[in-house]
Amino acid sequence: MSSLAVTDHGPASATAGVWREETLLGLIRQAKQASRETGVEVLCGVEANVVSCRGQLDVSAEIYRRLDILAVGLHRGLAVGRGAGASRDRVKNTQTLLACLARHPVDVITHPGHLFQIDLKELAEAANHTDTALEVNSRHGAVDESFIDAAAEHGVRFWCGSDAHHPRRVGDVQAGMSLARRAGLPPGRVANTKAAFTGIGSEQGER
Repeated sequence: MSSLAVTDHGPASATAGVWREETLLGLIRQAKQASRETGVEVLCGVEANVVSCRGQLDVSAEIYRRLDILAVGLHRGLAVGRGAGASRDRVKNTQTLLACLARHPVDVITHPGHLFQIDLKELAEAANHTDTALEVNSRHGAVDESFIDAAAEHGVRFWCGSDAHHPRRVGDVQAGMSLARRAGLPPGRVANTKAAFTGIGSEQGER
């Protein structure tokens, strides 16, 4: 069966996503109904926001454990570092994500390195230990071939995502697919393998 995963932003986002975490429960019901009507397995997830240095999220465990996918990312205005500048922010951003991985069963770290500096080695090692994928984002350019090569050395898996932000772009992972192929990633290292290597919608991770 073909699959499509939709992961909207968590409620702490000011301009996108769900405004109440309980809304996600309604989206779960809609996803199940869509699966029945279309014959496509529709997976429901969330791109939760990290809201503290201790790795806390804006979605409770009671809610996210009922979802199919827990994606997590650092976002402007919500995370702990300023992002682009000082090395102390790089350390703080990395430690925040490591704390998040230690606290929550995270499936995917979204757009790593986008707007927020991170220590790739530390994050990749931790992600490999927790079986968390790093996203190859089709919208932002933070991840390139050198990033993938460096992360892959630590055994981490990857996930191609559209970061759609508009219904017309859901499923558009062409940029991520091309980058994964150019980086020479074997299919087994990409969690949504068919999306990355054939373009046929099986286990596709989209936003």
